[in-house]
Amino acid sequence: EAIYEYQKYSGDNHFDYVIEKGLKYYIENFFLEDGTPKYYDTQTYPIDIHSPAQFIVTLSRLHRIEEHKELVDKVIKWTIINMQDKKGYFYYQLKKSISSKIPYMRWAEAWVFYAFSFYFKSFIINNSNRDSDITLTNINNIKIYSFQSKSHFLEEIGDIKKILIAINAEKIIKEDNRLKEIINNNIGYTDGIGAVIALKGRGVKSVKIPGSEFWLDIIEKYHNTKTFYLIGSSRSVIDSTAKRLKQEYPNIRILGYRDGFIGKWDKKVLKIYLRYLKPDIVYVAQGTPKQEFLMDELFKIHPALYMGLGGSFDIYAGEKKRAPKIFLNFNLEWLYRLLQEPTRFKRQRKLIKFLFFLKDNSSYRKRS
Repeated sequence: EAIYEYQKYSGDNHFDYVIEKGLKYYIENFFLEDGTPKYYDTQTYPIDIHSPAQFIVTLSRLHRIEEHKELVDKVIKWTIINMQDKKGYFYYQLKKSISSKIPYMRWAEAWVFYAFSFYFKSFIINNSNRDSDITLTNINNIKIYSFQSKSHFLEEIGDIKKILIAINAEKIIKEDNRLKEIINNNIGYTDGIGAVIALKGRGVKSVKIPGSEFWLDIIEKYHNTKTFYLIGSSRSVIDSTAKRLKQEYPNIRILGYRDGFIGKWDKKVLKIYLRYLKPDIVYVAQGTPKQEFLMDELFKIHPALYMGLGGSFDIYAGEKKRAPKIFLNFNLEWLYRLLQEPTRFKRQRKLIKFLFFLKDNSSYRKRS
């Protein structure tokens, strides 16, 4: 927890791997199946009231409490059943034989209430505030988050370590279980109008958030405080992208970049770089599902905020043109791309399949 706070305010992210390794060991060795918190990794007793309290505080400060909610709920339930007196106060320490049930104000009561305040903030207050703004909807076994604006999305991602995945009509109807699993473990957002329409059919309001614009919104907000790593497209495009970013954002810290043609040896080297450099945000532009598979693999060795960008670097570097505003305003960007690249016709035929999907699923309502 202390190391995490040091990194947050100093910008020195070299301890990410240590934090992840320590947290993994902590969760796997300091709790029993029923949620019993252990004071030591090698023995259960004595159980200090700090054991469950510190667990909740640490996960909350590391922004990992939602990820481990099932275990957190077990620990809280066990604590209330075994360490709370009928009069309401909490015991100091449980032992195999004689336990200390003294209601110390600071050591026991204050720490429990301090810990519970983090829990309530994460799952009660935050969720009640989010209910009207964010809905998690399952469409064709894909979980899609709905946001009301780009600024809303920006505020929500904050310091999280997840993969941002653009959801469009093609992804919704794509039958790829591995891809769906990656999406459902991360944040799928409404990049295409098809996703917005699908959500609307379930009674969920959302806005289209083009990934080709949003990655720059992230840079605009965080270029002074976070570090970046760029992966994707050709060597000339990635060079031009990095150069332009440094011109437009003089204070940006791009720790490294490379093209998207990655062989087995290149991938091994890339993993070493990411583990050593520890960038806060990693952009990967290779196209679906290749970029999602790569991000999932990289995330396991270096947790950070990842985002798949498809052809966004090509547009930013001037190699390809974004659709004119008239196409964007009428949600016809797909048509512009088809006119520019007739070879996309086979791919665009999937839109017909998507229309039939919408028709067949029109009777479903919102599920979150």
